[in-house]
Amino acid sequence: MPENVNSITERLIKDAGISTGMRVLDIGSGNGEVSLLLAKAVGSSGEVVGIDRDANALAVARERVKADNISNVTFIEGDLSSQFTHLDFCDAAFGRRVLMYLPNPVDTIRHISAILKPNGVVAFQESDSTMVPGRVVSLPLHEKVNDWIWRTVEREGANIHMGFSLPSVFEKAGLIIESVRAEAII
Repeated sequence: MPENVNSITERLIKDAGISTGMRVLDIGSGNGEVSLLLAKAVGSSGEVVGIDRDANALAVARERVKADNISNVTFIEGDLSSQFTHLDFCDAAFGRRVLMYLPNPVDTIRHISAILKPNGVVAFQESDSTMVPGRVVSLPLHEKVNDWIWRTVEREGANIHMGFSLPSVFEKAGLIIESVRAEAII
């Protein structure tokens, strides 16, 4: 079976130490795809709280957990750039492709850190265009499509180098970095 973004995410969840019984905040939960992966990791004794600003995406997420009869996942609408003081303390915070879209990711990480229990985990999976094209032999059509994708992401307002900027964002937010890695699907 070919590698996919969810298998990379599942590895990161496991390697970050997110496990049974934990309470995890899914930052930028969108349609709930990552929340479902987190719910699997924390099991029925854990809890996942997804937060996103997009009410339509959250409606889809709520339908997904309802359809799968998952009871340990809830979703709330909220601004990711604001403080999370309305939430209870969490063991971990996780996000996939979200900091790259925020105007001040350092402040967001600081806000997240404020609601983590001591020794809490912060793990993010962010995209980065730095190593594009990721090939040895020229593939002109692939290069053109790849360029279109990255230009679109940039026009959406994303920092297309957030993946490799992530360690400095965490350091500026006052976190201790225990591990950094880069993975790619080519």
